[in-house]
Amino acid sequence: MLFGAAHLQAARAGPAINQFEVKDLEVEVGRWEFQSQNAFSWDQPERGVLELAPGDFVFDQNTVVRQRYALELERGMSQRFRSRFGIELEQSRVDDPSSVNTRDEFESLELE
Repeated sequence: MLFGAAHLQAARAGPAINQFEVKDLEVEVGRWEFQSQNAFSWDQPERGVLELAPGDFVFDQNTVVRQRYALELERGMSQRFRSRFGIELEQSRVDDPSSVNTRDEFESLELE
């Protein structure tokens, strides 16, 4: 019974944003390679809010990203040396909302 309850709780958990990338440069010597990694997400969870006193709110600090654009350029210099240059833009949730009504708004697209 405990095993079933644990799975039920896991199924009810909110979305998690975890990103871990291992970069493996595979471009051939003397060649250029362009890579684009883009993402757009919707149905974001609402930000948690706690009213400590009338008009005094505390908001959770969970980071949520609506969209992300990553562009990378790789160059094979030799068999042992390769390079990668990239730029990333993200649209994240507002860090410090001014009111309860703006707690789930997003910033403009920013260079990260």
